[in-house]
Amino acid sequence: MKKPEKIRILGQWAKVQYVDLTKGGEAVGEVLYGDCDVATRTIRIEKSLDDNLTKRVIKHETMHMKLGLSGLSEILTDEQEEAICVLVESD
Repeated sequence: MKKPEKIRILGQWAKVQYVDLTKGGEAVGEVLYGDCDVATRTIRIEKSLDDNLTKRVIKHETMHMKLGLSGLSEILTDEQEEAICVLVESD
């Protein structure tokens, strides 16, 4: 799989970086596969993931970016936003 370095999201370009995220997320023992920063339009993906999981995480983080850029994330709880992103990644 050719890993994209940028993705067009709602008419804006977002950078995609493949980095070491193995230090984990917010909770102890949580595995972090990806994250996104709407302010800098940057998506970061764990570089050690296989192609299928990389595709899923890109879909997931792209949805976070769409919700952030559109302003919809402002009216959703963190749990609601996460549920929407998980639903999108799993098609």
